Amino acid sequence: MSVLLIYEEIPASTKLYIINDPIEIKVALRCHGNYVNSSGLTEEQEANLEYLTNDILPKHNPLFDSEKSGDNIIEVQGITTIVVTGFLL
Repeated sequence: MSVLLIYEEIPASTKLYIINDPIEIKVALRCHGNYVNSSGLTEEQEANLEYLTNDILPKHNPLFDSEKSGDNIIEVQGITTIVVTGFLL
């Protein structure tokens, strides 16, 4: 299983990551639809977002970074799931 993680830093940028590690995928799936600094999150959701943002993502190079990559077309194969999450600035 491979996950395409779309990490939005609203309103500044968007980064795309490919996650393959099963444990990291579980955390990413728990973060889907949730954003750091948004209201109404449970303690578990906040903890998962913090772990994803501070521990998992720094270990990965973004496949795409809107602040650096411009409008390049990206081709990715083998993605089984898409997760959208991020950070509200």
